Amino acid sequence: MGGNADVVHWLGPTPMSASVADNLGTAPVRAGYAFDERALAAWLAHEVDGFAGPLRVEQFRGGQSNPTYKLMASGRSYVLRRKPPGGCCQSYANRSPPASLRS
Repeated sequence: MGGNADVVHWLGPTPMSASVADNLGTAPVRAGYAFDERALAAWLAHEVDGFAGPLRVEQFRGGQSNPTYKLMASGRSYVLRRKPPGGCCQSYANRSPPASLRS
C-alpha cells in the first residue's frame, strides 16, 4: 500500500435528523391527497389475483411530488404511486421560451 491511501474511520451510527425521521414510515392519508378507496378496492379485486378486501390505505411520509400509498388487505401489502392532485406543471422540455428570449 502506498502512503497516500485514504483512511476511513467508523464512527458508529449517527442519530437521524428530525427532517429525515419525519419522512419515514406511513401515516393517515393527508388532506387533499385522498381518493376513492372503494373504487380502487373494486378495481384491485377485478385486476389483481388473490386480492381480497377490506382495503386499508396509508400514505408514505415525504414524497410530495408523487404521493405514494401503502395499501393493505388480507395480510398483503401493495404500493400505489400517483400523480399529485391538481394541475401539474408543464415540463420545461415542452415550454416555449419567454417572449423576452424569443428572436
